[in-house]
Amino acid sequence: MQERRRFNRCKLEQEAKVSMESNGEERGMLLDVSVGGMRILLNRKVELGSQLSGEFKIIPHLGPFYVWGVVAWTKAEKGSNLWEVGVKFTKINTIPD
Repeated sequence: MQERRRFNRCKLEQEAKVSMESNGEERGMLLDVSVGGMRILLNRKVELGSQLSGEFKIIPHLGPFYVWGVVAWTKAEKGSNLWEVGVKFTKINTIPD
């Protein structure tokens, strides 16, 4: 199977905060991140195409990254009420906007 990803991913398992235009703020588990996007585990389903913003730290002793993006895909976790959510970044910054 051919790899379709354009960017290398950094696998993580750490808490991240996301804010969604229609669902408000939620904490989730950041599973991996790349220059182009992230995969996060959330407690509820998010609609495809939804805009969201997020905040997370990937480098100890440095400030957080602030990201904005669009939900590109979702996948229900078998046997739980959790959802994997793929986000394509539209903006990345080290200062809040």
